[in-house]
Amino acid sequence: MANIARFLAQISKRNIGLKRVVVAAPHDVATLLAIDLARQELNIEAILVGDRKRILVAAEMSGVNLEHYEVLSVVGDLPIAESSVRLISEGKGHVLMKGLIDTSVLLKQVLKKEHGLRTGSLLSHTALLLPPNEDHYYLLTDAGMNISPSLLEKKKIIENSVQMAHALGNPKPNVAMLCAKEKVYEKMPATLDAEALKKLCAEGEIEGCIVSGPLQLDLAISRESASMKECDDPVAGNVDIFVAPTIEVGNVFGKALKYMGGYAYAGVVLGAKIPVVVVSRSDSEQEKLLSIAMACAGDFGSANQNTKAESELEGAL
Repeated sequence: MANIARFLAQISKRNIGLKRVVVAAPHDVATLLAIDLARQELNIEAILVGDRKRILVAAEMSGVNLEHYEVLSVVGDLPIAESSVRLISEGKGHVLMKGLIDTSVLLKQVLKKEHGLRTGSLLSHTALLLPPNEDHYYLLTDAGMNISPSLLEKKKIIENSVQMAHALGNPKPNVAMLCAKEKVYEKMPATLDAEALKKLCAEGEIEGCIVSGPLQLDLAISRESASMKECDDPVAGNVDIFVAPTIEVGNVFGKALKYMGGYAYAGVVLGAKIPVVVVSRSDSEQEKLLSIAMACAGDFGSANQNTKAESELEGAL
């Protein structure tokens, strides 16, 4: 809890300005409590979009005073998603948050051309990992959206997470491409991608960070392990962002830290003009609050858009 409080205090000090969160289907107690905590601790405003009757029931159960919020009564997942995203596209909100609504229904609306929220990038999930008793954090990507990303998709995934690191105050994060080996091995495609992405970063095609790999987990987090294995990689033992080779690796890694290691776990979807807070029903109010804080930390959507055509880049690789 102490680390959560420190992280929230850091966000508050960053002068994030007044942010308005549009919440799609806030029909549960945890979502309303998280929004109310964010109003008190981060000075946000919120528009609640959903079935008014269900919102009233959740508010009564949670003790949240709805007088602090604008409530737009809409019934049905698709109408709720459409109305929520329309509010964002009209400039009436800065952050979109998922309540009790299917993630795919909400994100499909985000990607519709008529809403104007697409950037040409890839939607990807960036998770925040807060150790229970240490004064630092890690970012992890992609543990929630892209199943088996290609090399070009990994590049975009890195850029999204680097943008988040910048918003959180880290001007040049160290990015570790996680693999099962620390050396390039032709039978392990993830190691080939790691080497290519490291090269792209060295050539300036990935900016604002240091990308390195392939790196095993122990090398990424432990300087002692790196020393014992005679690994002089600049990211070894000093990682800020973990990039998983597949969604299975990222998902298992993140949940293992949460449920077995006591880490706080939060996250947002990046790659659109606005961040999308996508939370699990099992997340606590504090973890939902952390996700809101991440989304409110910066201005997303326009940075890290490389001007080189994707076809040209793919050819160069």
